[in-house]
Amino acid sequence: MSTKFSRKTFLKGSVAGLGMMALNVCTAGAASAAEPAAAAAEDTNSLNLVPKKAASVKVTSRGSVSGGWQGEPVFPNWKGYTDDTLAMNHMYTFVGYAGQGTLCVEPEAGVTGFNLFVNNRQINTAAMAAGGVWNVDISGQTINGRNTIQVGGIRPRGKKVTVRVGYPTVQEGSLQDVGIDRDALELLEQIIQADVNNGFPSAQMAIVKNGKLVYQNAWGKVNSYNPDGTPKTDSPAVTNNTLYDLASNTKMYTANYALQYLVTQGKANLDSRLVDLLGSAFVEDTIDITYNGYENPGLKVNKQWKAELTLRDILRHQAGFPADPQYHNDSFDQCAQKTVPGATNVLFSGWDGSAATRAATLKSIFKTPLMYKPGTKTVYSDVDYMLLAFAIEAITGKGLDAFLKETFWDPMGLTHTTYNPLLNGFAANDCAATELNGNTRDGAISFTGVRTATIQGQVHDEKCYYAMGGISGHAGLFSNATELAKLASVMITGGYGGRDAPCPGASTYHLGVDIGASWGSDIYATKAGTVKVANEGWNYGLGYCVKIQHDDGTSTVYGHMSRVIAVVGQRVAQGQVIGKIGSTGVSTGPHLHYEIRIGGVNGTAVNPLPYLPGYVRYGW
Repeated sequence: MSTKFSRKTFLKGSVAGLGMMALNVCTAGAASAAEPAAAAAEDTNSLNLVPKKAASVKVTSRGSVSGGWQGEPVFPNWKGYTDDTLAMNHMYTFVGYAGQGTLCVEPEAGVTGFNLFVNNRQINTAAMAAGGVWNVDISGQTINGRNTIQVGGIRPRGKKVTVRVGYPTVQEGSLQDVGIDRDALELLEQIIQADVNNGFPSAQMAIVKNGKLVYQNAWGKVNSYNPDGTPKTDSPAVTNNTLYDLASNTKMYTANYALQYLVTQGKANLDSRLVDLLGSAFVEDTIDITYNGYENPGLKVNKQWKAELTLRDILRHQAGFPADPQYHNDSFDQCAQKTVPGATNVLFSGWDGSAATRAATLKSIFKTPLMYKPGTKTVYSDVDYMLLAFAIEAITGKGLDAFLKETFWDPMGLTHTTYNPLLNGFAANDCAATELNGNTRDGAISFTGVRTATIQGQVHDEKCYYAMGGISGHAGLFSNATELAKLASVMITGGYGGRDAPCPGASTYHLGVDIGASWGSDIYATKAGTVKVANEGWNYGLGYCVKIQHDDGTSTVYGHMSRVIAVVGQRVAQGQVIGKIGSTGVSTGPHLHYEIRIGGVNGTAVNPLPYLPGYVRYGW
């Protein structure tokens, strides 16, 4: 189906993901149960839990904090909420797998005591002295999917405890381990092999489920054809380690990942204006261009539009930028948005991919006027994600590649995920070829510096290669199916389809996806429509929920809310807040249960992921 749902975040800070099943083709001793009650007497907002059997865990001194983290919640994390129903919940949700997991716990100086629970099992905190940094082995408490941390009873009042959560590790496993029938893959393998036999260059496939890499395979050659189109006979075979140019999938795994992390950590705000991040030149340097087929609003109005642009507008692809401004092409007609021999590209930045050219590209983006008023149209534009790369660099003070490597790739043990592989230790034959005749489109296009040879190990995207030095938010990332599956596996806490019931009363067939999120986070409507259900009750295990009927006959369902904001009969816009994250109904922790139905609110539930291109909250 062609139905498109919002490209904006539908959870605060959310921007990317796939399912827990990710398939890509390309101090010993237990604290007493009396401790929480005693703490509650000192802190009225402490947890009122009936803990499971107390857990014995290993606690060791870490000494210092380093490396990247899935999340770094600071408790008490309810402060600042105006909704006092949230104040009792010192809770944080993270992605984990059974039999693994470590926390880094840091009680600030002066803390005399606190209560820590993992999945409602109390952890002895006696050895975690204030002012120290402590590694806590929680492998005996974790489960596959959504896990919870709860901290309360922090003594004295006003003190804080920081808990850092490491990334889960994908381990080797088998199809049998995760309940996948080997025979179920045979048809898919036959289809891929048939395509390769009939001329398709190559393919990879990897499956990760429940934290286990259970399948890898590769077909074809890294470079199957000569520039004239005849088959090559001397090209090496593709392996599971071969890198592929991810093209626009880069958007999800770079800019989106980075932003969701920064927003969750409180270091970025999706409603931040681009002019505040990039400087006044973003507005003031705008030039006046009349795009063919578009009414020119005038330079003054265009500057006003740009002055109000936010990160959220960019993520929605509703910023107003043209779809394909070719800053690298010196003969590109900006008005017509076409390559025209003899034309002069007034926004030309360069073609050599140097640091100077990349800086000049940002200045060219500053000059670029908008085609339409932001928020009035959705136009898929590469320049949006080029801008996001620069915005992330402005927020972090680091190059996009360096930030991603430090925050995600290295902590997750990813060794075959990179920009510019030929500059980062890989050879051409470590990478699958993309374009036979460079960027000429078989000789149809030419501009200064255009590549004419087969592209292998360099990003094929022109704007990324020539104007951005191979590092951008819209293109440029290389990886393989195995590492892409690992990246995807830390995104969503529960996938669509058959599953083991996570708790008593839960179904064994999941009609939606579960998206872990902090308690009280905003939930947004992913598509405009009319609210048909705004329920505060049990509602078949969904708890507090909202159901929205859309004009195209589809509907969306949002479950387990802590608070419902939308009302029955209300017309809601795409991106409007309709409720708050919670854990009502049949639930094991704070998260959003999200469904897409075909045929109205009582229609047939379908897997939502194909309709949500890259906007699922990052695992916490």
